[in-house]
Amino acid sequence: MKKAFSFCLFLLIFIAAHSISFGKELPKLAVWDLEGREVKATYARELTSIMVSEISKLEIYEVYSQENIRTLAGWTAEKMKLGCTDTKCLLALGQIDIAKLISGSVGKVGNTYSISLNLFDTQDSKAEKAISEFCRTEDELIQLIQQAVRKLLKAPIEPPPIQEKRKSEETKGKVEEERKKIEAKSEKMEGLGKLRSPKLYQLTGPILESGNSEIVIQRGNEKWRMHVDENTAKNRTYGIGDRVTVLYTMTVLEILHNEAIEITYSRGFPDLKKYRVTGPILDIYENIISIQKGNEKWELDCETLTKITDVIKRGVKVTMVYQLIAREIEVKANAFTR
Repeated sequence: MKKAFSFCLFLLIFIAAHSISFGKELPKLAVWDLEGREVKATYARELTSIMVSEISKLEIYEVYSQENIRTLAGWTAEKMKLGCTDTKCLLALGQIDIAKLISGSVGKVGNTYSISLNLFDTQDSKAEKAISEFCRTEDELIQLIQQAVRKLLKAPIEPPPIQEKRKSEETKGKVEEERKKIEAKSEKMEGLGKLRSPKLYQLTGPILESGNSEIVIQRGNEKWRMHVDENTAKNRTYGIGDRVTVLYTMTVLEILHNEAIEITYSRGFPDLKKYRVTGPILDIYENIISIQKGNEKWELDCETLTKITDVIKRGVKVTMVYQLIAREIEVKANAFTR
């Protein structure tokens, strides 16, 4: 009898403890509908829904949509259209136990899409954080809103899907195969030097265009278009109009001799601008070829070698087709801060 009583008492304590644990309330967060600027209204609504879903997955907030707030607070549709960034509205949200508010917009300027999000603290009636993210195509907007809201809430960015990871591993395998081909054929390249780090070139100027995969920098009357990705180091977020210093490499796509393609190094990035430089070959390394350009020595990065001919040797005049790859971006202190 005593054993049965002790067991029942333990069971009641266990259930009570877990009830308290599960009963713990999450802070409430309201999400205002994204404003569509030069984009379809249906896109703005769908991206808002995706943002709500992404926040819910984090399990750190109890999420309320704009329509939920209208019903909860008894506000009119006209009042909801006015937005909620002023002190009076934020205080009103605080009174119905809403701790945070997210509002923002999705827009398009030229060929660049943007997502701008603002986080407000209703308890202190003030803006807490604001971010802007950019991309080049409509197809990138879904991933962009997922990453942007996680960045706004200081949540970890989700890794790519499994299939993307597999593709990445397959790509690494192919690159390794090509590297072995280089080693096997390296004796064909006269005076081949050992592997070395590619030279970094520097460019400073304002950003004219900005997206997930490229930026355009103005230098004098010229526009320089460069590829950027997750491997590009950045001291902070940048955007159109910011003045930056970029360290970049020139990555060779093809080498031409007498207008015929002698070597194909990399397919590169299809939508990125291609540049050309012509001159005699000065030095050859496993991953770098340098040529004479006027009074200067240019070093170009040869990432993936897929074909070798006997033409590639010192003194031969060639034309190199290349693209600019940003390795490091430093936003200047006087740049516009978002």
